[in-house]
Amino acid sequence: MKYKKSGRVMTLLLSAVLTLCLLPLPVRAAGAETGVQLGDYIRLGSYDGEPILWRCVSVDENGPLMLSDKVLCDSMPYDAQTSKNSTSGSHRRSGYRSKYGSNHWRDSDMRSWLNSDAKAGQVKWLCGNPPKDGYIMGGGAYDGKAGFLNGFTRDEAAAIKTVTQRSIVSHPEYTAGYIDASGADLPYNTDIDSVADGYEGAHYENITDKVFLLDVKQLCTVYENLGSYYIAQNRNGVNWSYWLRTPVTDCNHDMRYVSPQGSIGRDAPCKGYYGVRPAFYLDAAYYAVTSGSGTETDPYVGTAPNKPADSTPLSPAERDTGDGNWDVDTETYLQVEMSDYYTKDPEYANATIPVYVIQKPRSDTENMVILFCAEGYTKSQQADFIQDVQKLWQATLNTEPYRSMADRFNVYALCTASKEGFGGNTFFRANTDGISTNFGNWRNHIFERIIGTSFLEKIHDAHIPNTTKPQDEDYSQYNYVYEHINQFVVLANSGEYFGGSHDDIKSGIHYILAAAKNSYSKFILRHELGHGLFHLGDEYATSAEMKDGDILKVSIDVENTGKRAGSEVVQLYVSDKDSTVPRAVKELKGFAKVFLNPGEKKTVTMELCARDFAYYETKIHDWYTPSGTYEIQIGHASDEIREAAELTFTTDVLLPFTVDMTTTMGELMNHPKTAGKMMEYLEGISQGEEPKKEDGEVQLVTPEIIAQMPLKSFLSVIPGEAIEQMIVELNALCQ
Repeated sequence: MKYKKSGRVMTLLLSAVLTLCLLPLPVRAAGAETGVQLGDYIRLGSYDGEPILWRCVSVDENGPLMLSDKVLCDSMPYDAQTSKNSTSGSHRRSGYRSKYGSNHWRDSDMRSWLNSDAKAGQVKWLCGNPPKDGYIMGGGAYDGKAGFLNGFTRDEAAAIKTVTQRSIVSHPEYTAGYIDASGADLPYNTDIDSVADGYEGAHYENITDKVFLLDVKQLCTVYENLGSYYIAQNRNGVNWSYWLRTPVTDCNHDMRYVSPQGSIGRDAPCKGYYGVRPAFYLDAAYYAVTSGSGTETDPYVGTAPNKPADSTPLSPAERDTGDGNWDVDTETYLQVEMSDYYTKDPEYANATIPVYVIQKPRSDTENMVILFCAEGYTKSQQADFIQDVQKLWQATLNTEPYRSMADRFNVYALCTASKEGFGGNTFFRANTDGISTNFGNWRNHIFERIIGTSFLEKIHDAHIPNTTKPQDEDYSQYNYVYEHINQFVVLANSGEYFGGSHDDIKSGIHYILAAAKNSYSKFILRHELGHGLFHLGDEYATSAEMKDGDILKVSIDVENTGKRAGSEVVQLYVSDKDSTVPRAVKELKGFAKVFLNPGEKKTVTMELCARDFAYYETKIHDWYTPSGTYEIQIGHASDEIREAAELTFTTDVLLPFTVDMTTTMGELMNHPKTAGKMMEYLEGISQGEEPKKEDGEVQLVTPEIIAQMPLKSFLSVIPGEAIEQMIVELNALCQ
């Protein structure tokens, strides 16, 4: 059925059109085709009495991202130092922050200032330590400034949208649980093309702000959209550096910044060598343009006069999640991931493990490496764990052979924090019999598959990239772990008597379990460490002669006669058999670390030069090697020498020699320039009348005693004038 057009309906439509035409036209709104687009400029607010020019550098789900066209302030530290570190917000999570400032965006001085509209001197500093003189470096104190938003009218400030966005966090935050999602460290890349690599997988928290600094992803977006515009100039037209809000995540304090050349650098937050280039999201739903064409010379000018009051709160200085109670402070840590093969508890699945160096006298590639791991110590007990390791290790060094080879060990404490005490829900789920597999079938393989590989990649001086696949059932691919890490020790927070070695190298198991607070633990540890995996085999050494400039090669065969693969340190000692000065009985002069599979045999070769036999001679203020007989010794330790050989060393270098009344007969007879003359004197004396001996009298003066007698001892039998004449003649020979 067809309907005729009704004249009444047409009249109503024309009336509606006429009514709409009579209404006032709306102002152009952002988001419309005539609104703010990528690349457009707007003028909004002022800083130091000058209007601020902003440019739209991106449009995303939050709306137009506006970036200050210039660095507004050339010198503005990101965060200040503090003398009250333990009570100053994020500073309490790292002692380094008292010296360098914090790199945590949430309670930084920079965020405090950018989001404040307070009058001069009244800004509320979220972390409690204002950026004042004496607590910053390089100038730029702004504790007396008005808040950044103080330079905006109410309607101008209303145009700034309150947004919640991702903010990357660094080590002290994610280890304390101050995160909304766990992940990995954000790589520190200095090139703009790769600066945001790894961003999506990094630890972060969500922060609600009005004004902020760009993060690395937003910076990269600026580069992709507008090229070199990410490189900034200050208000004088000079290329200038400016802070980003993304920290260096594997550091407790460093922040990233954009250099005048466009590279991304890092520095301490307390330094005032970098400027501020703020950013915000424009509230497109309310921003109204009143004039301008959106160009750099004729920017849009507008406000948000009809925007209701914004009730969205900004993120506070503290968050509700995270306990923040780590009580260890270190720049070094591991980040490990464990599947349910290793743990059934998701809180251990992405574990952060602070690493504390107990001792490291040499490179890890030269010394034996021992890793102590905490078991049954909570986050707030890690300082106790480190103290327990130090006490136990010191007790070990008080005994041989560890005392003699104390500098041959590199010892680390890995703070593997547990949720509960020993016997409960712990990191390794160990009991007195060892690591249990009831809570992860491969949990007892955590050392060679998870911790060891991570340690070798990030901390060990070998820095071996971790290309292993923990889910692979082939254990052999992890052999390199035990080639570079000699021993794992699980130190349980317990006073019970238990412990021992758990070794099945072919299956990848190699650790010692010890109770920290049992008096027998000292013995257990040194006993298990002392029972090494090796026996020295067909060693050989031969007698040798050596002189200045020679290099002597000392070789020894080392054979693993045991059933397990492992490593050993072969030690080389030197002993001076003819020393006339006080010296150690033996001196360590070389060592070599070797890794062998069962039944494997290798030749270890070390070199000695004249300097290795020397002592410091005060007469020449230098090292000196005298001619004489030396013994070369090789063994496991100073008190476990397996082979020795003598060496004769000859030098043409003579020490300055001055004869006086205190010079002994032995010194005169042994010196090449005076020995001949002394023989003449003695022959002259022997031609005289021999002293008579009474019947039964024993001659008590032996040649050894005569050698120790100084010339003045003969004044009773030889006239003083004769001895003085002798001294003159002998000194003449020594010139």
